Amino acid sequence: GMIQEALPNWLTTQTQKLFQQGIFDKKPPNHVLVNEYQPGEGIMPHEDGPLFYPTIATINLGSHTFLDFYHRLEDSTSRDKDDDTAETNLENRYFASLLLEPRSLLILKNNMYTNYLHGIKERTTDLVDDKVANIQSCQAKLGDVLTRGTRISLTIRYVPKVLKEFSISGLYFTLFISLQEASEEIDIMASKAFSLFVAVSFVLVMSVCGFKDHKIYLGGFFPIQDLSGNNWETGYGISVACKLAVDLINNSTDILPNHRLVLLINNTKGLLPQAQRVLFEYIYHKPVKMGLIGAGYSSVTEPLAATSALWNLLLVSYSATSPVLSNRLRYPYFFRTIESETSFNDPRIALLNYYNWNRVAILYEAENIFGKTMDNLRQKLATNNNISIVSTESFTGPPKEQVKHIKDKDARIIIASFYEDTGRKVMCEAYHHKLYGSKYAWILIGWLESNWWDKAVTVTSGNCTRQQMRQVISGQIAIDLTYIREDNEKAISGQTAQEFLEAYKKLLPGNQQDIYAAFAYDAVYAIALALNKSETDLIKYNKTLQDFTYGDVQMAQIIRTNMQNLLFEGISGTVSFTAKGTRIGTIVYQQIQNLNNTPTVVNIGSYDGQAAQISINDDRARGWFPVIGFTLMFGSIFAKTYRVHKIFTSGKANKVVMKDSYLYGLIGVLLLMDIIILSTWQIIDPMHLRVLNLTTENSLNQDVIIQQQIWLCDSGNKVTWLIALFVLKGTIVIIAVFFAWETRKVCVAALNDSQYIGLAVYNVVILGIVGVPVIVILSDQINPTFALTAGFIIFGNTVILCLVFVPKILEYRNNPARNTIRLARSRESTLSINKVAPSAFASEIESSH
Repeated sequence: GMIQEALPNWLTTQTQKLFQQGIFDKKPPNHVLVNEYQPGEGIMPHEDGPLFYPTIATINLGSHTFLDFYHRLEDSTSRDKDDDTAETNLENRYFASLLLEPRSLLILKNNMYTNYLHGIKERTTDLVDDKVANIQSCQAKLGDVLTRGTRISLTIRYVPKVLKEFSISGLYFTLFISLQEASEEIDIMASKAFSLFVAVSFVLVMSVCGFKDHKIYLGGFFPIQDLSGNNWETGYGISVACKLAVDLINNSTDILPNHRLVLLINNTKGLLPQAQRVLFEYIYHKPVKMGLIGAGYSSVTEPLAATSALWNLLLVSYSATSPVLSNRLRYPYFFRTIESETSFNDPRIALLNYYNWNRVAILYEAENIFGKTMDNLRQKLATNNNISIVSTESFTGPPKEQVKHIKDKDARIIIASFYEDTGRKVMCEAYHHKLYGSKYAWILIGWLESNWWDKAVTVTSGNCTRQQMRQVISGQIAIDLTYIREDNEKAISGQTAQEFLEAYKKLLPGNQQDIYAAFAYDAVYAIALALNKSETDLIKYNKTLQDFTYGDVQMAQIIRTNMQNLLFEGISGTVSFTAKGTRIGTIVYQQIQNLNNTPTVVNIGSYDGQAAQISINDDRARGWFPVIGFTLMFGSIFAKTYRVHKIFTSGKANKVVMKDSYLYGLIGVLLLMDIIILSTWQIIDPMHLRVLNLTTENSLNQDVIIQQQIWLCDSGNKVTWLIALFVLKGTIVIIAVFFAWETRKVCVAALNDSQYIGLAVYNVVILGIVGVPVIVILSDQINPTFALTAGFIIFGNTVILCLVFVPKILEYRNNPARNTIRLARSRESTLSINKVAPSAFASEIESSH
């Protein structure tokens, strides 16, 4: 690209106004060419080429001029002709002019930029004739002769690729542009030849020297060789995910088009001293870093976030969940693309309310990350009058006494937070104290290592075998993160989650792939998007990203603000941040179910952090079946009757043909209408589970209270949507009845279904009038409602099938010769009738192919 140089303030004012008008499609203009033209001076026809964004804005000052446009040279043999012939050929290619009046703005873009040449003829006067395309918007009139004076032009462009410092590529670029802009002083054919020479030599030099776009450096912290004792063995996989994101950004024309991201990868070994050494190397050794990514552990990230803030550096973590990092005063430049540990508290409370669990106990390991989280949970529960905390226990050593205290308090719902080793001890103590089974529900952390419970362990109360650990863990609930999106929506990178996984797996064997990879990938994109937006915002301060220094508080705050306001689709889901820099995401509920005598983690619901709404898995497809079934049944009857109606009432004496594919199309249209209504319903007003609590019952076991519930599918405007469906179905039935009435005199028994259709419709209407109100009234009585619904569906469908098919079977059995339909084979069936007279309804019927 060109060698970058700051524009003077008076030019920045003009470029900023053009940028605000969106002339360059939200790209900030960064190149201005100032030319002076004396009377009689001009410029040869030329094109500006692909090095610029295909839009030019020219401010015309001083005198007027004519900008002439020419078709491209189509016959390459004209290059071999003499100058006079070439000049005549050039005149033949001229087709229009634009009058550029003083203090006017010309915007040249799209086809006018790419498909035609433009130039200014060398003369002192201009005749306004019918070739002036914009005469209607000018003060001059046809026939006027305008005298040229001194003219100044400001040609404003956007150059996608620029260089911060001098380079050989910049030298060649500048030479090439200078050649184009000075083409009025060089013969046009010689100019093209020299341009070719410059381009070839540029490619040769670049093949040796390489391109030097302005680079933006990001410092990375990755636990590649974990020596912390926590056995994080896949830290290298996080750096690979970051590199994937960097490569895609560098190949993008929409994100940081003037820059190239460079990610520096350093191994923290999971240790704070090593991470601090890496940080100070980043700060005190050039080049300047514009952002940091990491670190893995919260205990390492906390000091890094505090220290890097002193140099106004953005730090984005992919896995640090400590609530301490939400302190904005201490960590003003810290963000994370993963949820904080406290982000689990709202889903925990929503789950308690969902199942009406109002007495809970809290048990946690005395680590900072868990202590802060449980403090936050207690504060939230203190404002919830429906839930009481019967016991709060923390432990640093053996958890026997804490588990026993919970047992003594008769707590049945236990919210627990711990790491794997201590978690096994807690669950073993729970086994010995009988705190498991259908009477108890443990709400655990889901981000612990897979099958963390599946080990034999010894505690104060005794030993626990693997089978006993599996027994105590079965049926318990875990709350976990959404590590990667499950839909097929494309992220801002252009990849779906599946495409990302395929690319990621190609680079790493399975044992090196990390579950936090998508969070790290999105962290890189978050920084890039914040910098991309900041580049635009810095124009009004006459700054660029290249001007960043560790002491530039103004630029750092602009970058932080843009980071705070991000909202984009990432590989891990929708990415946005709270005011404390924490990711707002989706939390999943899991249950450890005993499948084939093996505890298996199964997703049972989710909590949408954006909408603050819980969703437990239910069968939403259930409502589609009766709607689609009705359409298939009556749609088929409607289609067949329509064909009979079309044949016998067309008023034509010749053969009428209707293909089966046409009837299938009619049914398809009806199905499409159903799908549109049901899909719109699901998107705008989705169905959710509504729980009706009935009276409680005491069981023989005093430890158990039976709470009867009814689960219903419901939505906010369910009645409105049902009315829309009933109107559609009613219309189909009415049309079918009309066609049945019109064809009631058809004498061919195989075709005349009018009386049976009438009976079928009568059957449906009566069942609907009687059944629907009864079912609605009895909706809170599940057994009668189910029995009535099933009975109406079975009875109604049986009657309709009998009415449609039984008469035909009897008619065929009694009169086989009369009702024989001659069949032939072809690619597509049709039904036709030869109409010889109005009374000849019993004419020959053919089903030909």
